[in-house]
Amino acid sequence: MPKGNYPYDYISNPNPSKPMEQIWSDLQEYTLELYPEEVEYHPSVDFWVVLPPLWFEGKFLKGIFFSQAMDFVHELHPRLSELFISVGNTMWSSYPWSTKAEACLVSYRCPEMEEWYKKAYPERSDRVLIPLQNSDYMDEYYIAPKPVAERDIDVLVVSSMYEFKNLPVVAEAIKIYREKYSKRIRMTLITGKDFEKGFEKITPQEAYELEKIEAAVKRPKDYIDFAPKVPYFSIAEYYSRAKVVVLGSLVEGKNRAIQEAMSCDTPVVTFQAFNQFIRGNDPSFPEGAGWTAEDFYPESLTDAIHFVLKNQGDFHPRREYLKTNGKKNFFNTCLNSFKDYYGPLIPDFQEGNVLQNLWLDLAIQKNYQLSLMDFVYDKNFFLSHAQGLEAIQKTVDFYLSRLDYFSKYKY
Repeated sequence: MPKGNYPYDYISNPNPSKPMEQIWSDLQEYTLELYPEEVEYHPSVDFWVVLPPLWFEGKFLKGIFFSQAMDFVHELHPRLSELFISVGNTMWSSYPWSTKAEACLVSYRCPEMEEWYKKAYPERSDRVLIPLQNSDYMDEYYIAPKPVAERDIDVLVVSSMYEFKNLPVVAEAIKIYREKYSKRIRMTLITGKDFEKGFEKITPQEAYELEKIEAAVKRPKDYIDFAPKVPYFSIAEYYSRAKVVVLGSLVEGKNRAIQEAMSCDTPVVTFQAFNQFIRGNDPSFPEGAGWTAEDFYPESLTDAIHFVLKNQGDFHPRREYLKTNGKKNFFNTCLNSFKDYYGPLIPDFQEGNVLQNLWLDLAIQKNYQLSLMDFVYDKNFFLSHAQGLEAIQKTVDFYLSRLDYFSKYKY
């Protein structure tokens, strides 16, 4: 799954002495895209349909899909370009390596990086660059505040135990908090592994990160509650119980945990330097949804956490987040990115508000017996998401059969 040269220089160094063009080049040398030879990841190949193909009132509109395995999916299904506009997804701070993608999810709008990319890769210069990531494609009504008795988790961290997550820095910030502010706060860590039962089955990499945490705080369990593996349908309850969600990374993709936290109305804390090289003028989260630590060292993170804990009522994370995020905004941003194609085809196309388009709603209903809103929010999951080669085959075959049928009868 990981390919290329991992950007170790930037994991814990917010001020590398390199020109920006070299930093972008270094980040571009790494991707998390999936390829055919990675048989162990075949069950993980995703096929996300943002808009299905449509035949309505004598018009044919291609749909939009995105995938982390774009070239592989096209290799398996050569007729996809008849049905869809293909959007590549790297799940990292780089732009997709895919040769088949017509457009790319690029996390943030960064005009300077985009200009560099088009000069560095002239063969890809005509690609549409969409300032979204797969983590933006989140159902804000499913990941939403849950009724809890109280916010009984001081600091929640949802993170794998990888080096770039800087968990030892976060753990040390908790230790410093007790010393500096004389309050015994704890951190709850959800790693995706069942560490609550012990550390016997952790990988060497995870063991190394645990050793670094131990070096930072001596006895991790004095400061950290290692949560059991949490199923996705329960994760919103954890966010709802938390007073603040903290991210220690400096460089990665567009982090899912902080978005889920904001959607659950929980403020977030990150370092100011988080993804600084690829964000341009975009913030790492909306104003009013959290706070940033100015410098990359534990005490700065301690102070940011303290500020949030002392000023809980001043933050309105879900309200601010939903102004520009959630599935509605993902849908609108995607279609706006192809307005030169969809604008002439969809009557009364209104940039920024395509989800309210009556003609599009009628077209979805006629073709798939769903409202446009129901499609966007996965009421028929078979149509909007397939995972694994067999499931993708069935979904693509279904759409192809619809194409062949309507082409034959001139629907």
